[in-house]
Amino acid sequence: DKGFLGIFANLRLLLVDVGERRIVAEQMASDGVVRLVTRADNADPWEAESNEQKLALLRKLTLDQIESMLPRLMAARPSARSSAML
Repeated sequence: DKGFLGIFANLRLLLVDVGERRIVAEQMASDGVVRLVTRADNADPWEAESNEQKLALLRKLTLDQIESMLPRLMAARPSARSSAML
């Protein structure tokens, strides 16, 4: 038997100015993978991979997205100079 296993991550990364208690920048992203699985003993795609394998894939999706989002998040923040003028 064959089935599909989809693992998805929806992320919202916030840069917070703790001193002013406000969000100064935000980035959102979604990512995922769909796998054709054939190894499930009971024909349940969720059982085709171990919990460790599913967690490792979710961890990779999350870290890859954070790595991609972080430069954009930091670039979107107001500069210290322009914040001082406010």
